[in-house]
Amino acid sequence: MRGFTTVGWIWVIVSLFFLLFIIAVLISSVKIECSYIWQSKRNRTMIRVVACYGLIKYKKVIDRSQNGENSADTDAMNMVDGLRNLFKLMKSMTEQLQKLFKHMKFTQFRWHTTVGTGDAMWTAMTCGSVSTIQSFIIAYLLQHINFVDKPSTVVKPIYSHPIFATRWSCIAQISLGKAIIAGLALLAHMNKEKGAIRAWQNILSKA
Repeated sequence: MRGFTTVGWIWVIVSLFFLLFIIAVLISSVKIECSYIWQSKRNRTMIRVVACYGLIKYKKVIDRSQNGENSADTDAMNMVDGLRNLFKLMKSMTEQLQKLFKHMKFTQFRWHTTVGTGDAMWTAMTCGSVSTIQSFIIAYLLQHINFVDKPSTVVKPIYSHPIFATRWSCIAQISLGKAIIAGLALLAHMNKEKGAIRAWQNILSKA
């Protein structure tokens, strides 16, 4: 181009490279791995995020294990109470969460629970109740989440001794650009909802 200096061409090339870099970053995939273990005094959450083609890595482990020993019944009731509070909060953000989940692909989802009361009859009844709860939650998730593989859910009875343990893990992927947009919309909604952020903090602090 006539009258276009060498410096001008350099700026054009640099700008194009920068634009291509931004586009590449925004369309890059974010991989999110989550796992949760709840067994008596053991309470552990792990979150791992890999983004920008593996250049950005983040891992957070939250260990809230206790020294005391809870009964199997207490553990089961705590889990049910925690799920009830979580779904109550999620209900107020259904539209925003659906927009987020719409762009996510879950390549793995596992939820395995072990239940035992020390009595065969009560163990069977408790397993049935837990299995119903897990099936209800999975059915709800299937309606709103894009699963690549079918979720794995198991409830295993232990008749010899009292125990309650649950473990779930999932792997999800979403493009960075869509994750940013959906995340900002979710935060904006939580700021508008009175006490929403504090409610999330309370649930996480009890997790």
